[in-house]
Amino acid sequence: MAKDKFQGLISKMKEYREPRGFIKFVKEQLGANPTKQQEKVMEDMQKERKITVKAGHGVGKTALAAWFLIWFIVTHPFARIPCTSNKEDQIKERLWPEVKKWVRGSPWDDYIIHNKTRIHIKGYPEDWFAKIETASDPDNLAGYHAKYLLYIVDEASGLGKEFAQVIQGAITTEGAKVFMIGNPTKRSGYFYDSHTKNVDKWANHTLSCRNSPLVSEEYIKDMEDEWGKDSDVVRVRVDGKFPKSESDSYISIELVEQAFEFELLEAIGPKVLGVDVARFGDDEIVFHGRQGRKDIERLTFTKKRTTNVTGRIIERIREVGYEKVNIDVGNMGAGVIDQLIEKVRELDLDVIVNEIGFGDSPPDEELKKHNKDMTAVMWRNFRDKLKEGIDLSHDEKVKEQLTNRKYEFDGSGRLKLESKKKMKARGLDSPDRADACVLAYYDGEGRSNPEDLETFGTSYAKEASVW
Repeated sequence: MAKDKFQGLISKMKEYREPRGFIKFVKEQLGANPTKQQEKVMEDMQKERKITVKAGHGVGKTALAAWFLIWFIVTHPFARIPCTSNKEDQIKERLWPEVKKWVRGSPWDDYIIHNKTRIHIKGYPEDWFAKIETASDPDNLAGYHAKYLLYIVDEASGLGKEFAQVIQGAITTEGAKVFMIGNPTKRSGYFYDSHTKNVDKWANHTLSCRNSPLVSEEYIKDMEDEWGKDSDVVRVRVDGKFPKSESDSYISIELVEQAFEFELLEAIGPKVLGVDVARFGDDEIVFHGRQGRKDIERLTFTKKRTTNVTGRIIERIREVGYEKVNIDVGNMGAGVIDQLIEKVRELDLDVIVNEIGFGDSPPDEELKKHNKDMTAVMWRNFRDKLKEGIDLSHDEKVKEQLTNRKYEFDGSGRLKLESKKKMKARGLDSPDRADACVLAYYDGEGRSNPEDLETFGTSYAKEASVW
């Protein structure tokens, strides 16, 4: 029976190699229902040698790559399919599970074998396969030779020219293909060129959220409301278009400079102190104070012990009358928080000590849906405040730190800010002043005192209503 089943599948291979056979294969063998956008791409994936696709979020680009891999390995004897991405785990965590999902329960479930780095036809692990190749070394992609060869490049915006040269040199045989797909995040590189100056050498497509039944109108509206219909974020994540500018910084220079120029004659609202703690080394300890929408002070220190920092915070609470202190628990912050809470109780000071973990998970499900962690929550909050208008005291170092931090979206579409480690690796300072500023303008809860913060939030909203 198994032999009859296999022979029945083999007899259809010629049919699936004919025009639109790829689409027919996906519908009949995998039980999928491609969108019209996907079908247009699939026609070129079958008949063209070089296919490049830029796409918005959630339009089924990973499914396209998985279908292509399955169709190619099944219908092309002794095919070899190297798969790579500029992100090390993108193929393993996204494409491989997607392939497994579509093969499971299909007529090919018995004949396509999976492991962590290789997918192969049963009985031919070394001769008929797809394989994950790390993006760390372009030489990993060299040396592939076969009559039927397919390169799949996911997140292709990050593909370096050295990789492009290897791939270009490898697809010399008549049956060889290359398929690039990704979000169009960069206005430079091999992927960008395939949609611009080299457009005549590629079958190129754009998958927009606006034309996809896989994407809700609510998602599009939310993105437009948050970022602006003409923003680069909407261009990339919704329209599948390249950004207008090269910058991938989360906060623009224009927003910060507007805040420097924005002037409030009177500060109205609660007084909040943001504290970013460092101890020794070059990193700064920063106090950033504000009342309502107006800065009232910024103090910086270096190389202070936790007891000294705690004493200085107590002094500022008494001197300025801060009603809440937001402190970063990272680095040396935990020690300061413990000492400060103890001193506030001992001295009977009327102030909320709000412990903030930048790496913590957001406090509610709605925030978790859009943000990777509390860093994203607070930087998003501060960016919104900048748009609304705040009176930010001029400081070029603050501007540099606020506007140099890059961002991206994870596989679930959540905002993720560049880590301090990566910023330092790019030769930048730790964003101590920026983080203190972001802490000062954060009104939500941290790890502690949610009841107090609820009361504070009500008071804040009441005060804000007079702005």
